[in-house]
Amino acid sequence: MKRFGRAAVVLLILATCCSNALAAQDKVVNDEDLFNIGIITDEVSLREDAVTFCYELTEPYDYYSYEVIIDYLGDTWVLDGYQLASLTITDLTIEVYENTGAPYSNWASELFIGVWMSAWVLNGGYPFGDVDDGPGVYGPRTVTFDLLGDEAITSADFDCGFGATTAWNDGTGLPAGTLLNGTICADFITVTPVEERSWSAVKSLY
Repeated sequence: MKRFGRAAVVLLILATCCSNALAAQDKVVNDEDLFNIGIITDEVSLREDAVTFCYELTEPYDYYSYEVIIDYLGDTWVLDGYQLASLTITDLTIEVYENTGAPYSNWASELFIGVWMSAWVLNGGYPFGDVDDGPGVYGPRTVTFDLLGDEAITSADFDCGFGATTAWNDGTGLPAGTLLNGTICADFITVTPVEERSWSAVKSLY
């Protein structure tokens, strides 16, 4: 059943609701190994003035309402003194569900993909924001979000990482949909002088 009117998502989630879900056993990677952090599908490239992180979906990933499950999509990293500049999603294909017991179906437009910049803020955008339809398979779609206006600055105190959620909770506790394939890249630019910057890469072990 398709509903009329779309609920807005507030992605300022209380840290208490995320602390358990975001907890992971992390392994600190030496700075000189940063170029080699591309284990399995993750790729990292480093320049003096910018850093790019990419994640390629090699298997389906179920996404939920942020009120149900908060989790990382892929590995995490720690950078100190960088600003999130943009998010590029390439050839993304998704499947959207109508779950048994839900009053309405989920919509493709409600999928939100971004970068966790703190335990309660996900910076990104809606890759299918103009598709108020579901259930079904959508894509592939390529889109870039300019995020400089968010003024999201990294901190050495938090593990950044990609995340996917939905703007509407259908009340079933089940996935709203599945990311089938695609690649997600985040571009960061430095806002702290190199000589004053300290950073390390963090590898999450799942």
